[in-house]
Amino acid sequence: MSPPEAAESWPMSELLMSQRRWGIERCRKFLKRNGIYELKPVGTLTVRQRDLLCSELDPSRARTLELVSV
Repeated sequence: MSPPEAAESWPMSELLMSQRRWGIERCRKFLKRNGIYELKPVGTLTVRQRDLLCSELDPSRARTLELVSV
């Protein structure tokens, strides 16, 4: 929720792409889906945007497949 001071000027796309398994396409799709500009600095995110990103990136919210009987 509160980034280190050194990361506040990083663009959101750079922050996400620095994570394992996050390439440019995944990053672009994620940010577009959440209405956040790729070059928006991390330190300028609104509280709503931070809450949204935290909830979207929360590993406990991982999507699970549900079996459907045919």
